[in-house]
Amino acid sequence: MDGSQNGWQGRTFVQRIDPNGIYPIPGGYATRLWVMGDFILDSLYIGPVSARDPWIAAHLYQMTFNSGLSKSAAPTTADDGSFVGVPTDPLTLGLDGSRGLIITGYIDPAGNGLVATQSRQLGFSSRYALSDLASDVDKRIIDASSPYTDTTAQYNAVVVQMVEGYYSPPTPWTTGIYTPAGL
Repeated sequence: MDGSQNGWQGRTFVQRIDPNGIYPIPGGYATRLWVMGDFILDSLYIGPVSARDPWIAAHLYQMTFNSGLSKSAAPTTADDGSFVGVPTDPLTLGLDGSRGLIITGYIDPAGNGLVATQSRQLGFSSRYALSDLASDVDKRIIDASSPYTDTTAQYNAVVVQMVEGYYSPPTPWTTGIYTPAGL
């Protein structure tokens, strides 16, 4: 992340990742997120983009922290002022990124509200709303009455440092180290 922005208390953030920003596209056997900033995160969700619209999630899965004991987290900064990444627990399913992914969360009004940002990130787009809409699958801006504001022109990524997919370890056949008996 190359920047930050203050004042995100009481906001829902939305991070959309296009398929061209995901490699490899097929989901593995688990998914984990890393978030950065100095705020209290009340909830965090991830899901694949639906076929209906690029800003609608097909389904949102709630992420957990601390071995499933919490649905919230409090990312912070180190003594030198740098952000400290906070990982979620692994979601025990891989997500299909062929249409993209949507990540959304609600930042508690009581926290600091300082989020990490990234400008010029290929395939990433961001939005926010001034209320708790994190669990809603529809993140579209349809008209002026929409609760969402597009922030992509200012920065492409917000809060989400990384999305990790867990894949099976390579087999001896795929690594080239397998030698059949007797050779």
